[in-house]
Amino acid sequence: MRIKQVVKTLLDNAIKYTEKGGITMTAKKYGEKVLISVSDTGVGLDKNDIEKAFQGFSRGTAGIDLFIEGTGLALYIAKKILELHRGRIWAESKGKGKGSTFYVELPIK
Repeated sequence: MRIKQVVKTLLDNAIKYTEKGGITMTAKKYGEKVLISVSDTGVGLDKNDIEKAFQGFSRGTAGIDLFIEGTGLALYIAKKILELHRGRIWAESKGKGKGSTFYVELPIK
């Protein structure tokens, strides 16, 4: 149920921050792990936004610029849930206006 919450958070964020283009979600098994990715063509992240994305009460500049409501806790909570499940989460982006991809890696057993 909590992993479902994490994936929902990533999809919700992708929808909020993508005004045009698309969103792609994939899941791949490799070895004893699964890798889930949610990619979008949205506003993207700069290096500073990526560094702060998983800190509590931290919101990126895009959220403020687009007047998107939020507390800055969803990704922090997602990170904590994944840590409890021996997983991890991270984000990659080529910069502002170039979309972003969020990754979740979890052990299968």
